Amino acid sequence: VKRDACGDWYAVIVYEVEIIGSGEYDLENNDRIGYDLGLVDLITDSHGNKVKVPDFYKQKEEEIAKVQRKMQGHEKGSPGWEKWRRKLAIIHLDAQRKRNGFLNRLVDDIVHSAPIIVFEDLEPKKMKERPDQGRATRKRYTEASWGMLMRKLRFKAAEAGPTLILVDP
Repeated sequence: VKRDACGDWYAVIVYEVEIIGSGEYDLENNDRIGYDLGLVDLITDSHGNKVKVPDFYKQKEEEIAKVQRKMQGHEKGSPGWEKWRRKLAIIHLDAQRKRNGFLNRLVDDIVHSAPIIVFEDLEPKKMKERPDQGRATRKRYTEASWGMLMRKLRFKAAEAGPTLILVDP
């Protein structure tokens, strides 16, 4: 049982999904589609179709800054501060839910696009934490949500039946 920042309670169920895509595959037939991940275009498929990264967090930045300024006017832990903390949590939760819904619809479309799906096997957490990148680039990695996309893709591919192959970038 888990309680989120807004005060809502949830039951969380955890289970493991088998790793998909190990071994050798015959990729000579036309029943396959490959995807490339990016920061401007979230994914580009082997046919040239692109999906832009939606800026759910960026759309809320002004509202977040406004609420954070109001929070600063109250002592931490006070009823006024707690009221604004909860409003801030609701704004973040709204952006998170929009991103989740978008990724669920995208993954559903991908899983039903072909019987063999090929993706890059990236490590977004390591890529995001490279020291040679600025704050704006790290925010783009967060907004792109590659890790969440790949977790959802593994789960839905195992459930729906297509073969998911992860290749070396």
